[in-house]
Amino acid sequence: MLLIQAGAAVAAVQSRRWLATFGSAILGLIAALSGISGFFDGQLARSDLDGVYVMAQVSYIVVAGLAVAAAVGRIWVIQRGRFHNSVSEVRR
Repeated sequence: MLLIQAGAAVAAVQSRRWLATFGSAILGLIAALSGISGFFDGQLARSDLDGVYVMAQVSYIVVAGLAVAAAVGRIWVIQRGRFHNSVSEVRR
């Protein structure tokens, strides 16, 4: 899984739009799965869990959510750039 994440991270920062979009999408999907897994694996609904444990699990879920938001933001910037370039070409 770490090799896939590393490869997706390298792809996400490339200048080629299709590669950056693909890498960002893979990272977003992996982060979403990690967040969902962290919620269920952490069993946060149990009443007998220690507060520190719950805080660590919640932090893990928040970080996964931020990674999803970053991936979506990257895809949005890539696609917006494509749209703006095509509009400026039409205006010429």
